Amino acid sequence: MREWRRKIDCVINKLTLIIVINTFFLGFVAAEESPVNWSDSWDSRWRDGGAVLFLEQTADRVEGTYPVLGGTIRGRTEGRILTGEWSDATGTGTFTFAMSPDGRTFMGRFGTGEWWTAERRPAGTSRTLGSADGRTPAASIRSFLQAGNDTRGGRSDRLGPALTLLDFDNIELEEPNPAERLRYAAVLFQILDQLTFRVWDFRTPENGIDEFTTTLRQAGTRVPFALNMRRGERWGEPAWFIVVPPLQQMEAALDRLLERNNGELPHLYEHHQLRSPRDTMRSFIEAWYSDSPDAGDLLLRTLDIRRLAAEEGMLKAQFLKEVLDRIGYVLWQEIDDSRERRAPYLHFRHPEAVVELVRTEQADGSYIWQFSAETMAGVRQLFMALEDMPTDEGVTPVAVSPFFELRNQIRTVDRNLLTQLGPMELWQWLALTVYLLVSIP
Repeated sequence: MREWRRKIDCVINKLTLIIVINTFFLGFVAAEESPVNWSDSWDSRWRDGGAVLFLEQTADRVEGTYPVLGGTIRGRTEGRILTGEWSDATGTGTFTFAMSPDGRTFMGRFGTGEWWTAERRPAGTSRTLGSADGRTPAASIRSFLQAGNDTRGGRSDRLGPALTLLDFDNIELEEPNPAERLRYAAVLFQILDQLTFRVWDFRTPENGIDEFTTTLRQAGTRVPFALNMRRGERWGEPAWFIVVPPLQQMEAALDRLLERNNGELPHLYEHHQLRSPRDTMRSFIEAWYSDSPDAGDLLLRTLDIRRLAAEEGMLKAQFLKEVLDRIGYVLWQEIDDSRERRAPYLHFRHPEAVVELVRTEQADGSYIWQFSAETMAGVRQLFMALEDMPTDEGVTPVAVSPFFELRNQIRTVDRNLLTQLGPMELWQWLALTVYLLVSIP
């Protein structure tokens, strides 16, 4: 009997210990969960698009807007659930949102099986959607392309700020609503994205001309597209507008441009195949802002570093990124995307070195475009020559590596310490010498 009682006591003690441990961890997890607060700006997406959503919570009530579509939402919270109604130019309906335990994202449903997801925008992100520069034809084109390049992955709302630079007088609709304007703008961008041209070529015409047409072409196929620009007024100031053609005309033009791609729009990551100079330039720059675990491998694949030691590759890549940021903001549409091109593509020339992309053969016999071996060999010296040039204001900063952070500090002490001596700079040789001296027993 005592033996049975001892066994029962042992089981009870174990169960008590398990309950205590579970209670502790459940309390810890509960403490880790962020309080439910919907007030913020959110990058939201749904099946056919998305919008920046601005929410404000007061007690259990939440109100918000997504300005690019003229949309509003109103709802009430219960725990981590927000339910309510949405309304925009496309219609009205109800929704249910559920916030994640860490408070960074939410998932929702609306309509008949439609989904709506979002994540909080980074701290410090502007609460406004910004504006677009339309003072010259080149500025309008640049602003539209910059906005369009942010629409990858279905984010058509990123075109919102540039809608004020579009002239819709020639389309079939008399008064298009915000959603219809976005649709037309998205098709126009898809057309321009298939072309190769220099924004600089859109010069302000002389002699007071208020309208002109420029013929743009697709690299390789030479398929043309006529783009019309018109001078007007925006917010009481002169501005240049891109004239949006009728939808049927744009769809026919897009079909012709997509013939080289079997009639389909390129996949979101098709450029990772590095089949043109544009593919490689875009892959290299986007890799710096990617959270993908494969981003580093893709970045190094864009570089011809066969003549370099493996550990030098990433350092050379950082020098190249710094150089590109000083040369100027890169618009993909200005880079040749012909898959038939064989000649090197020169992006920048300097007395110290060049930045060029070349078609290189791989071990399996295939060809990809890479930054040339000559570019990688001279990129450090090129960076030193350009170091005093500030980065283009349109470039999004990336985190500075410890090497560049230390180098910048040394530069403020004595620039002569950055003198190149063989494979390293003077300060690196001095640091190596000190390390060896203190390492001697």
